[in-house]
Amino acid sequence: MDRDKDKGRTPKGPPAMQTRNGTPSSSQIRLEPHTVINAAISNNPGPVSNTADARKWLETKGWILSGKNYDRSKLVKILLTVSLSPKLPTEVINTIRVFALVLEDNITDTISSALSTSIADKVNTNLSNLTVDLLKTQDFLKACTTQQATTAINIKEVTTKSLTVMNDNR
Repeated sequence: MDRDKDKGRTPKGPPAMQTRNGTPSSSQIRLEPHTVINAAISNNPGPVSNTADARKWLETKGWILSGKNYDRSKLVKILLTVSLSPKLPTEVINTIRVFALVLEDNITDTISSALSTSIADKVNTNLSNLTVDLLKTQDFLKACTTQQATTAINIKEVTTKSLTVMNDNR
């Protein structure tokens, strides 16, 4: 009889994310559109239904200071600190830690990517400037070489004429 009662019931949590016995199933995970998630959160009774409520709730719990902005790294630290609470069920602790660590890894990847892009841009800019400077130096050296060659020819001509005049005057 109890079995018949359970047939019509669904397990706790999003139905797309759990099997009949309530354990997570990766083959059934379906992410809802953002609008559906926002509507479900808004319709759910509780102190947090939007970003402003979330900030107020964190402030009242002492996790963040009023009016101060927190970056993703600070929020990851807050999540990991929350996961240390012995009052939470193991599944909640593990879920919080998983998401915090995945976010932390994503932050590291983002920072590394931004840093490498910045370094590459700086190197490319410096190489471009160096190339321009080398081309200018090359042009200068060509001009100097041409000028030196012209000067050497002129000196040779003057020397030749001077020798001719000296030989004629003897």
